Amino acid sequence: LVHYKYMMWFDADAHPAKTWDIDPMKIMIENDLNLMYTGIPYGYTKNERLKNITKKHYGIELCDINYSSGELHPRICDEKMQMPKMAAVGGFHHITNLDMYRKDIHQSFLSEMVGQYRFGRQWDDQVAVTVPAAMEDPGKTWGERDHGLKLMIRHHRKFDAMEHAVANFGNFWTNTVANWTEGHEMCDSHVVGKKGGVW
Repeated sequence: LVHYKYMMWFDADAHPAKTWDIDPMKIMIENDLNLMYTGIPYGYTKNERLKNITKKHYGIELCDINYSSGELHPRICDEKMQMPKMAAVGGFHHITNLDMYRKDIHQSFLSEMVGQYRFGRQWDDQVAVTVPAAMEDPGKTWGERDHGLKLMIRHHRKFDAMEHAVANFGNFWTNTVANWTEGHEMCDSHVVGKKGGVW
């Protein structure tokens, strides 16, 4: 990824359900954004070390992320909230400006957060996506649906982390998106059913 500025991420179990009429990467670039995400909160981080690490690298004790009209704003720990319970964006799909995440201040934070065990799950990857973007510039973080992007990405029984979606992939592929011609033309040969054939 060293030669790329932008990354569009999909988990392996995240499935688009339609052809997009709006190009989210075009929106990302034209608005000079740092992060476009699908849903928040998509889990919470409850770890006192979070505020200690953010204090060291950003100068504030971060306890949560407030989200309004798609923007992510850091919430500093105070008398009402002393223990972090930080909302994080959905890690199954997002678009990131990698140049922003490469800045020394964010790399320093991420390196200490991850530590020497880079595959450990004490810290979820959602924290790594959420915190730098919120600390850098809340105005450059956009929730996709807050800005008219309804991408209909199926993950964990929901579309875009909001609407109900069928749990079983076979039902999704043969019924929910039965009329999605472009999707079937591109993907049918790669979709393998339980008995080895195409769903």
